[in-house]
Amino acid sequence: MVSSAALAGGYRGGVRVAGLALAGVLVADLVGVVTLGSAPALTSVAATVRTASARTLSAHTARVAMSVGFSGGAPSMHTTFSEDLGGLVDFENHEMDLTGSTGPVAGLEARFVGGRLYEKLPPTLAAARHISTPWVSIPAPFGPTGSASPGTLTTGDPSATLTQLQNLSSGTITGATESGSEEVRGVPTTRYDLQLNIAAMNSLGTLYQAAQGLSGAPSTKINAAQIQVWIDSQGLIRRESFVMDATTSIPIAAGPLSFRATLSMEPYDFGVPVDVVPPPPDDVTDLPNAGALYGQPSSQ
Repeated sequence: MVSSAALAGGYRGGVRVAGLALAGVLVADLVGVVTLGSAPALTSVAATVRTASARTLSAHTARVAMSVGFSGGAPSMHTTFSEDLGGLVDFENHEMDLTGSTGPVAGLEARFVGGRLYEKLPPTLAAARHISTPWVSIPAPFGPTGSASPGTLTTGDPSATLTQLQNLSSGTITGATESGSEEVRGVPTTRYDLQLNIAAMNSLGTLYQAAQGLSGAPSTKINAAQIQVWIDSQGLIRRESFVMDATTSIPIAAGPLSFRATLSMEPYDFGVPVDVVPPPPDDVTDLPNAGALYGQPSSQ
């Protein structure tokens, strides 16, 4: 088992880049990537999820809590981390303001506004990237209809993920089940599990890495992926969770790295006032894509 210092070095950095690149796959475009035969149960669950997504978007605004988990291991090393963010989202105007409270994103603030993603970086990341301003920005890695990947695990946009579920085609999933009743923040819900087409997800992963300037990230193979959705009696989505199991290779690992990545989003307090504004221009460094921030650090 390697030391925590070693994990904080090249190994942790390699895992981080791989996780960020693959995060886009978890919330990538789910509309008609592959056409498959659909069983009646699969079609019914997909229709329920689509309807709930549309109803949730029609609530216009909400508070949202997001959590991210990563656990991975190779023959000689293992790492686990988790991250929590919370804030406000405007589904109608495609805006959001999230602040990281725990894990590697503690101190990060992410805003989607005016077609750009703004991030207020934790001091350690800003120092590593030799960035002198408190904020950076990149073009928002999603389209107005949520048809493109909404980006990394830590900055995934709830508006885009809900829009993608609303547009979900039954040909994108290979299995769907109703998995019983559970409470989310004290609200009774029904959970639905959707199994995703793995071949399609792997293809989307390659496209996402290239689009975000992360083509140099370690090659990765997704082995399993699913979406879980919790829907209340009013037809509102109360929790949406992505789970992915994959293997990847990084230069200093003794063998293939197997890992599980998770993303969970909980909208609540629907209809709350939301007013997101960009940071002052003098406080922002503009970057071309996510790769410029999460790729290899410069040697300056």
